Amino acid sequence: MGVSYSPEGVTVRGFVRTRRWPWDGIREFSVATKPVGAMAYRRKVLLVTLRSGQVVPLREQNASPKDGASPSWVEVAAAQLNRELGQRV
Repeated sequence: MGVSYSPEGVTVRGFVRTRRWPWDGIREFSVATKPVGAMAYRRKVLLVTLRSGQVVPLREQNASPKDGASPSWVEVAAAQLNRELGQRV
């Protein structure tokens, strides 16, 4: 599981499938608190907003919603991916 990027685009590997999007197909990355799993625990989830307007929640890429002094790993990932997106599109 995880998120990676290359000059071609972004790859997200989950438990069941791998998804890929080219940079020019992505509008932005963000984070929202959403229910995850069979017990619907509230978690911070990485979101991909496509140029079409479709928002894709990546529920397997999640972190605790607890407020802390430092950002969660999904917030750091969204910020880094947005920086990369800004350089490529």
